[in-house]
Amino acid sequence: MSTARVESGELVLQLEPFSVLPMVQQVVDERRAGASDRSFRVPIKPGLPLVYADRDRVAEVLTNLLDNADKYSPRGQDITIEVQADQTEVTLSVRDHGRGLPPGDLERVFDKFYRVDGSDSQTTYGYGLGLYVCRQLIEAQGGRIWAENALGGGAIFYFSLPVASQHA
Repeated sequence: MSTARVESGELVLQLEPFSVLPMVQQVVDERRAGASDRSFRVPIKPGLPLVYADRDRVAEVLTNLLDNADKYSPRGQDITIEVQADQTEVTLSVRDHGRGLPPGDLERVFDKFYRVDGSDSQTTYGYGLGLYVCRQLIEAQGGRIWAENALGGGAIFYFSLPVASQHA
C-alpha cells in the first residue's frame, strides 16, 4: 500500500466481518516460508468475535509488524503474537526481543519518516514509512495502534479493530 494512496483518500476499504485467527495463521505461514530460522508463537483462542475490517489491509499491517519484529530481534528469538478481545474490540499484538524503544519514541515511531536510529551506522535500514502506513490503515478502519516496551526487553506493537457486532 502506497503512502500516496492512503494520504490522498484513494484508499478503498473492503470492510466485512471476518475471523482474525485464520488471517493471522496465513500471514505467519507466509513469514515462516521466508524466515526459516525464526520461530513464531501463534495464539489458539477459539471463540473470538469477528472483527469488522478489511482483511487484506489487516494482513498487510500484521505482515509489516512481523517484518519489523524479525528485523529487530536477535536470531533465534521467538516472535510472539497474541490476540485478546472484549465486547467492543479485538486486539492483536506482536512482541519482539530487540532493544525496545526509547520511552520518548513510543508514539513517534508512527510518524511519517521517523526512525528510532537515523544514523548511517544502523544495521537495519528503511524509510520510516511502514509504521506510518500501519497507523493510517488501522485508523481508517476505526481501530487504534500503539507500542509499549516489554518487561525483560523488546517492544510490543498492538492494534485493535472493532468487533463486527458493533456494526450490525
